[in-house]
Amino acid sequence: MARLLEFLWGFFLRLATPLKTSRNAMVLTALLGGLFCGCSSLPEAPAVAPLKTGAERLAAEAAARRMSSMYPPAYRAVQRAIIDVKGREFTCDAVLRAVPGEGHRLALVSRLGVVTEVRLPENGRAEAMKVTPLFRREWAEAYVARDLEALFVPPSTLTPAGTLSDGSLVLVARAAAGGDVRYVFSADGGTWKSVEAVRDGKAVFRAKALGWRRFEGHSSAMPGGFEVEAGAYRMNLRTVTLSVTPMARKEDGR
Repeated sequence: MARLLEFLWGFFLRLATPLKTSRNAMVLTALLGGLFCGCSSLPEAPAVAPLKTGAERLAAEAAARRMSSMYPPAYRAVQRAIIDVKGREFTCDAVLRAVPGEGHRLALVSRLGVVTEVRLPENGRAEAMKVTPLFRREWAEAYVARDLEALFVPPSTLTPAGTLSDGSLVLVARAAAGGDVRYVFSADGGTWKSVEAVRDGKAVFRAKALGWRRFEGHSSAMPGGFEVEAGAYRMNLRTVTLSVTPMARKEDGR
């Protein structure tokens, strides 16, 4: 969920206390601009071999069903991220909401309030709902939305792409902003292992799902966190709390 934004908040708190001078804001904006503009890509995405057996195809279908029910239809989650940028660590919080018919909204929060907020509508393109002098609209709508989509918005259509050298299954969806998002599952299709965003054959974002847990009100286990690598930064993301709404409980048969 929105990674670089969180770096913004963590670094902002270290710059000084409230923005009493525009100088601190200018310094932070310049640093963020350099980070976004200078994002390096990860190594080439691993090769994917075509599915060869009926068992593999059935497992891929099971993986697609598993992904579609990974998260509750409606919920509110509080997250904590530790971001490492060139050896320096920063901590930030985020609030994620999923609302049927409206989509997903992610807000990055600092001691001064909401730094930025992004909305990813259902079957639509991302839009920045809150823009501040510290965080440009294009940053929010590109990088934050990319991370939000890859980690917390199961695609409506997942296409089986093949297998990796270790037998893991790969399913692919088209990203809202272009490029592909690859979801990697265990060979039997039962466990979501990782996800990566790919453009021009190179991974620009990669995350490993970990800390599987169940939250009250939702029957399926889901990742309690992610280890993210995105070239210019690394992030350890954890879901601190997750509250399923009454609507989601009803749909989940509870």
